[in-house]
Amino acid sequence: MSSDTGGSNPYVVSLANAPAGRLPTAAVGGKAATLSRLLDAGIFVPPAICVTTRWYTESLRELLIEEIDRLDSCDPDETQSIAAHAEQCRERIREQSLPESLRSEIDDALSAVPGETYAVRSSGTAEDQPGQSFAGQYETYLDVERADVIDRIRDCLASLFTERAVSYRLEQNIDHDEIAMAVLIQQQVHPESAGVLFTADPQSGSRSTAVIEATRGLGTGVVAGTESTDELRYDLRADTIVEYAAVGDEPILSASEIDKLVGVSKQIEAALGMSQDIEWAIVEGTPIILQARPITTLFPRPSPQPDDDQRHVYISVGHGQAYANAMPPLASAFWIETARSMVSADADQLLVKAGGRLYIDVTAMLSMPGGWLLIERMFGSINGSIGAALSDLRTRTDRPNSRLSRESLGQLVELATAFVPMWGSLFGDFVGALIGGTRPPADEHARWNEWGAELARQMTAHESIDERVSAVLGDSETAFDYPPVGALYAAIAVDQWLNYRFGDDPETSAAVNAVGRGFPEELITTLTGELEACATIAAEHPELADALERGATLDELETKPGGPAFLEAFESILEEYGHRATGEFDISNPRWKDDPEPLLATIRARIDEEQEHDQRIEALQKAAERSQTLLEARTGGPIRRWLLARAINTYRGAIQTRELPKHGVARLLDVAHDTFAEAGERLTRDGTLENPDDVWFLHPDELRTALAGTPIDAPISDRRRAFDRHKQLTPPPVILSDGETIMGAIERDDVPDDALVGVGVSDGVVEGRVRVITDPSAETIKPGEILVAPACGPGWTPLFVNASGLVMAVGGQLSHGALVAREYGLPAVASVADAPDRLETGDCVRIDGESGVVEPLE
Repeated sequence: MSSDTGGSNPYVVSLANAPAGRLPTAAVGGKAATLSRLLDAGIFVPPAICVTTRWYTESLRELLIEEIDRLDSCDPDETQSIAAHAEQCRERIREQSLPESLRSEIDDALSAVPGETYAVRSSGTAEDQPGQSFAGQYETYLDVERADVIDRIRDCLASLFTERAVSYRLEQNIDHDEIAMAVLIQQQVHPESAGVLFTADPQSGSRSTAVIEATRGLGTGVVAGTESTDELRYDLRADTIVEYAAVGDEPILSASEIDKLVGVSKQIEAALGMSQDIEWAIVEGTPIILQARPITTLFPRPSPQPDDDQRHVYISVGHGQAYANAMPPLASAFWIETARSMVSADADQLLVKAGGRLYIDVTAMLSMPGGWLLIERMFGSINGSIGAALSDLRTRTDRPNSRLSRESLGQLVELATAFVPMWGSLFGDFVGALIGGTRPPADEHARWNEWGAELARQMTAHESIDERVSAVLGDSETAFDYPPVGALYAAIAVDQWLNYRFGDDPETSAAVNAVGRGFPEELITTLTGELEACATIAAEHPELADALERGATLDELETKPGGPAFLEAFESILEEYGHRATGEFDISNPRWKDDPEPLLATIRARIDEEQEHDQRIEALQKAAERSQTLLEARTGGPIRRWLLARAINTYRGAIQTRELPKHGVARLLDVAHDTFAEAGERLTRDGTLENPDDVWFLHPDELRTALAGTPIDAPISDRRRAFDRHKQLTPPPVILSDGETIMGAIERDDVPDDALVGVGVSDGVVEGRVRVITDPSAETIKPGEILVAPACGPGWTPLFVNASGLVMAVGGQLSHGALVAREYGLPAVASVADAPDRLETGDCVRIDGESGVVEPLE
């Protein structure tokens, strides 16, 4: 019998004889490898042997090469092709006979497994891993007679090619020829009860709550979801049952059994290092573990964790910046280093990472008197989901303790002290704008351009790339010594007051919205006009237009009739806006000067359209003047009317400069992008990195070390895989330190059942066909379509030229997309949860930008 682990890869091994509980996954698959680790940790699992992957890799894989190649060429949605090729693979495996020597070895090894029947379980090499679980995709057979074990082994091997497993591998970009199958054969237990235990709440993500489902007997229907179960929730902090919902008259589990299960689950989580989905059985009052796998759907907890024992509350930075995508490590680290340069408090505790996103700890701020409502309203105006999430949390009986403590008071004082130098920049000109008016937009534009250019010169003045990297990572505080923006805050205050004063009457409410539109000198409005001017040139030269449609390079365009004039106009755009980017908050994204395709796509979409930008802005200006006259007429007394006119003039004068501060700061982000990209090129030439983009997966200390010439051992591939996983996750607007995600879904009962609900951010009603866009650098929108997007930062604005309405998954009243939509007169709804997933291009909808409702139409 070869049931020990001798040799490099035996055909059959015993879990009980594994060296230090470390049977390799490549040999025995994820399920068996995990159980061997649990055995080593002293956790009781049924006696078992494992038919390793050796027979599959040596004898079966070669027979499947042609079908595997065909499967690799399929897309995940090609269900018919997948079904046909997968069935061929399964049939070929079932046709094979196990060698007599292997049969004899299995039979010999089974003599060490007690009992008369067995559980035969698939154990794939790619399953039960942190990034993918393959839960329920391979086969398990229970109560198998000894005479039938060989047939069930073949069936388990064949299940490597079930349609659902093949589709899952295609979706996860896992090559079919890189995986293999082992088969686990366990003693069949006959329990009084069985079920599953999640060491974290799979719905909320809370690592402070365990969830148990239980049924009587084997519990085969629990995993399959076909059997009604007792369900209970267990508070791991307080060690107490929070809720027990029994399906029968008596609960299946006793208090003692629950305590034992929770105790074993804590051991398992400690042994495996992450939250687990555990299949268990209870035999004579003792928990037996049948299987454990990572819960792969959990959003990662904030890291680093707080250094106290309290639950902390974190708000998504990305939701506030209209960019909730995952970022690679160096891009996240740039912002943490920037925060560290601003705040004397521990920036690693204030600004943390979770799922490739940044979150800010607002626990101390919530502890202030009235802090919950203040933070809820402040952040809710920027993002409706954040406001809804904080509102949900505020009203809960188990909300995190936010009493003002000595520690939170100290943190508040530290934060306030750190921001003292910024008060002048933030609120300078606030009173002056209300009393004396605002600077001309052209002067503001020049001031911010000069400030940004000077900032860029400071950052690039150093000769060596090492010094420039250090400057970007260590001297970023200069970015916050910026010109006063108090006039802009004054404009926001006036906007809030106007909505408070006139918002109850539909006519005056519409007038308030109208006075916020029609700004010919606003930055994005100017960009839109310049893009339309380029489209006009192309429309006047058909050969140039055809070249644009074919995706010709700028050099090729210059050779066409009208090309020199087009290039002169386009290069003027790049000179002013080339440092901007789509998703510019993530400094790893290319800037428009490096990849101008988003701008060219907008031009292409406008070539055959009537160029009416100037007329549209002029019409909005006139509507704003009429609306101001209406509001003044509804205001009694000459002094009040004069004050109202002064307030509106301040509002219109300042609100159109809102994009300028970001336009200046974007020059710092441009320098950071170029500096790190140059470092990547340098380290690739030196042989430190395989390709320049690997630089984005270094940590700052690793980058500094590598540039100094010292070898580094950075796990680039692992970080890339983690980044790819994080990109697939839906980030919560609010998360707690124990991992509980607060999604802040906006719910109403006064709308049709199939309606999507969010926050109305720009009034008006429009019907039309949807265009779902997730990457504005690769897609564009046709005139008249309704844009549906994850979020809309500055890089999305060129698409607004063609849109008739806007639906965003992320955003609020003061988000960039909302402000631009109001200025363009586009009806818009923000904070519509999962809008790009719930709507498809071509769907017909009606959106109401006042009520915040998106209604599907036939």
